Amino acid sequence: MRLFSISVLVCIIYSCSGNNFSQYSQYNTKAYCYEDQQYLCLSNDSLKLKFVSFGGFKFASSDEEFKRLNKKKPKFKNILFYGDDRYIKTDYYVLLDNKKRKKGYAYKDSIIGNRHFTVAVNDSCHESNKKFLLKGLRNL
Repeated sequence: MRLFSISVLVCIIYSCSGNNFSQYSQYNTKAYCYEDQQYLCLSNDSLKLKFVSFGGFKFASSDEEFKRLNKKKPKFKNILFYGDDRYIKTDYYVLLDNKKRKKGYAYKDSIIGNRHFTVAVNDSCHESNKKFLLKGLRNL
């Protein structure tokens, strides 16, 4: 009986941890947008979108990749892309069907192909960088 209780508890903990990334994040690709290689384009063909980011960011499209970049838990669910740059002390999320607004982030919502996307950029980001990142989402 005790073994059964422990097994149930482990299953509950495992199921609650869940996947923070969208099922669509597995289709993410990245490439330099222009020849100067200062900007990266993160694309998702299945959702028909691209996101233009600065080239110095490290990116995650899965929980495993996120853990390599950030020791904390993700702030959101249904993440499509996560970007982090320690040099300019900025992180951001591109989210699918987000309904939550957490303190400490600026937000921009977009509708692409009848889907709701949100870009969330942390408030510590320099204002000009924040504006650029908030406008980064585009239709393919």
